[in-house]
Amino acid sequence: MTIRLNSDWQRKLELKMRRFYGNAFQTFFGDVMEAKYSDDFSRTKPFGRLGDAGCDGFLQSAGTVFSCHGTQNGKSPKVTDLLDKMRKDFEKANSNLSDIMKEWQFVHNYIDGLPTEAIKELNKFRKERPSIAISSFGIARFSEMMATLPESELERLLGPIARQNDFHNLQMSEVKELVDTIVSEIVDYTPKKQTISPVSSLKLDFNEIPEMWASPLRSGRYNEHLIQDYVS
Repeated sequence: MTIRLNSDWQRKLELKMRRFYGNAFQTFFGDVMEAKYSDDFSRTKPFGRLGDAGCDGFLQSAGTVFSCHGTQNGKSPKVTDLLDKMRKDFEKANSNLSDIMKEWQFVHNYIDGLPTEAIKELNKFRKERPSIAISSFGIARFSEMMATLPESELERLLGPIARQNDFHNLQMSEVKELVDTIVSEIVDYTPKKQTISPVSSLKLDFNEIPEMWASPLRSGRYNEHLIQDYVS
């Protein structure tokens, strides 16, 4: 059975992957892999003109070579640039590491998935090197792997999440400080008088908001009468 992170940790993971790109994403990937596999996983780094031989990490027991590619905010760049990156990394690994490489994985932070052209490119690699297992490694794989880690490791990698006791123990001084900060940043502007229509319950679906973000918004709407009763 496939294990997944609970929704709070999943939101933290998505935010982390959107925020990290380039070398920062590769470092985050290495942190996760070391937490999961300990010294079975080896980080790599380029040395002078030798470069990294197309390897951004190596899992010894499986003979897996990883190629990392993280883009800003988890969005796909030009497809041609992506395919060029994939091709160059695969050819480097194929040329320099063929004696140890049993598997090649393309690690990415494209939250909504790879474009079709990239999937086709992976299939080309499989035809070129049928003896090597080739696949992609995205947020679903991160989620599945991190779901097996203890909470102490999740907190170290992703940061703390709010628990029920945090809400019960919330002090009014903390709420006041937050409100004061917000008020101090508000621009003094009086908008034109107009009627504000009620927000449709279908707006989340219309804007295609992912369920893990839509769910807490729906929960807030369900309990909003409690706030209205308290304020009034």
